[in-house]
Amino acid sequence: MRRARSLLLGLLLGGLALLTAARPAAAQTGHTAGTVEYLARYLVVADDVALVARDAKLSFHPRLAMEAQALLEDGEPDVLQSAVALVALGASGMTAELDRLRSGLASPEPLVRRASVVALGELGPVGAPILIGLLDDEELGHLARLALLRTGAQEGRVTLLERFKSRGEAAVPALIEFVDHPNNFTEIPRDAQVIYDLRFLAARSFGLVDGQRWAVHLTQALAADPAFLDLVVFLAAADTREPAVRDLVLERLVEEGGVPALRAAVRTMMPELRALLANGLYAPADDVEWRVLLEELERRGLEVEDLPLLQAALARPEHELTALRLIVELGESDEATAAAETLRDHLSSDQASVRAAACRGLAATNNAEWTSELERMSDDPSTTVRAMALVGRARLGSGPALSDLRALAQDPTQTPMRTDVVAALFTQTDSPLLIPIFRMARETAIGNERLSIQLALRLNGDLVSGRELVDVLGQPSGVDGRTWLLTSLAANHNRQELPLFEQLFPSERHPAINAPLATALARGGTPEGMQLLRMALWRGPFDRSQLAAAALVKHAGVGVLVAELESAPSGVTSDAFRRVGYSIGMLGGLDALDQLQRRRGPADAALQGAYLGALASRTF
Repeated sequence: MRRARSLLLGLLLGGLALLTAARPAAAQTGHTAGTVEYLARYLVVADDVALVARDAKLSFHPRLAMEAQALLEDGEPDVLQSAVALVALGASGMTAELDRLRSGLASPEPLVRRASVVALGELGPVGAPILIGLLDDEELGHLARLALLRTGAQEGRVTLLERFKSRGEAAVPALIEFVDHPNNFTEIPRDAQVIYDLRFLAARSFGLVDGQRWAVHLTQALAADPAFLDLVVFLAAADTREPAVRDLVLERLVEEGGVPALRAAVRTMMPELRALLANGLYAPADDVEWRVLLEELERRGLEVEDLPLLQAALARPEHELTALRLIVELGESDEATAAAETLRDHLSSDQASVRAAACRGLAATNNAEWTSELERMSDDPSTTVRAMALVGRARLGSGPALSDLRALAQDPTQTPMRTDVVAALFTQTDSPLLIPIFRMARETAIGNERLSIQLALRLNGDLVSGRELVDVLGQPSGVDGRTWLLTSLAANHNRQELPLFEQLFPSERHPAINAPLATALARGGTPEGMQLLRMALWRGPFDRSQLAAAALVKHAGVGVLVAELESAPSGVTSDAFRRVGYSIGMLGGLDALDQLQRRRGPADAALQGAYLGALASRTF
């Protein structure tokens, strides 16, 4: 039960979010087993002996505690965050924060009060007088005894011994023995577990665990997940123009499939992908992959040659409406006309979501002949449908619809119709007619609606709106409730947003943002992104290693791979050296091989790989 209470505290802080999110996925695919195993070595303790041993791996420093100060002074911390920040201030020896820790004892929140006691104990002798004054407190007295001993103040020990002699407080000798020799105990005092739990949470946020920031451990844990690394590496490599990248993506797509290879294939080898699909050599495995394929096509920009693929998607009920919309976006053709007529028929569906999607599709025709059909939906019982129809008519150039949209945009009253209109506008950010409406609506919008409008403008190249979004997300707790916004920015990032992504990655509080942030960082060639690529370079398998090498070379040249050989991680195998050498030969050719020959002997595994890579490069 004591272990369960310890883990519960971690869960309340969101501390086990990555671990708990990983377990279901691990059960389904096995991809996240490495992540679970890595984190479990710290997050799961079997007994009190292990708890004491883990605490010995924690350390604090005033420089890192300044982050806790910033959170308490400038952020909007919740109760648990406040408690952990206070403990970090104390454990870092921030004696200037004595008054803040004292004031925490008067907090209306029990956890903050207890954390303040712990923090005063960690602060050292300066906290002893305050703790002595708490010894008779009904709520905090027992915890204050142990905290007082941890201050190291002689007056605290003397005070407790006097109470033992005069009041018969039998627990005092055992507490003193525990503080002096914690490793001798197989069952620790009850209050010690509270202290250890809070110290661990504080070290994860504002200290060091095993000599590293917790973010380093989180990154290592994420990199232990092959699915995570695949997504990051395949998309980073897709930005290169190396012929070898196309071959590696093709091989993975045909042999194993998967979302990372599919996304990379659309970005690097669309003609080949069309041929694979046409000849039955590849097909998306399920609706998830079909959705990804359609997303990537729309992101890349449609071409007439995509028509057979879109027609194949019509057979998937979940994606029929999207495929119809994309077909009409291709422009005038018999197929586009037939698709528009099918969308018109869907206007009579008994499902509001289908009717709304049909309105969006007809708007995508850019053919004013469909305005009357959309006008017919003005009396639909669903505000979502009415909003999409109104926006669709405006896109098609309807003067009355544009007037109605302007009136809605300028009216600050928050109504369901306005909310749905803003959502509908967000699907039409490519329409020059509607961008001015966005700007009008921004002036009267509040909360997430304003952020949505800012995002739409940013995606249309408005860098001022982008900077405002960065400012919001960069605030303490700025991502809370806004992961959708960050994910969209990461997928469509520019360089001014990369510092924000570095600040937020990795996130234990919001694990869903880690993959999109890591992908953006790797594609952007930031230090953290390059570190992830280096991990993938050495860990294998062969295709991922070679793709990571291509991405590294794109940002830093072949020399970065040669430098990696000189600073290889400990314990890497000769096969790993051979893979990196192959990358050098493949991407650097004979010149890189000549340079490597001057540094390494003929039996060297990296040089052997470089010979093979240089030979392979001659086939392109």
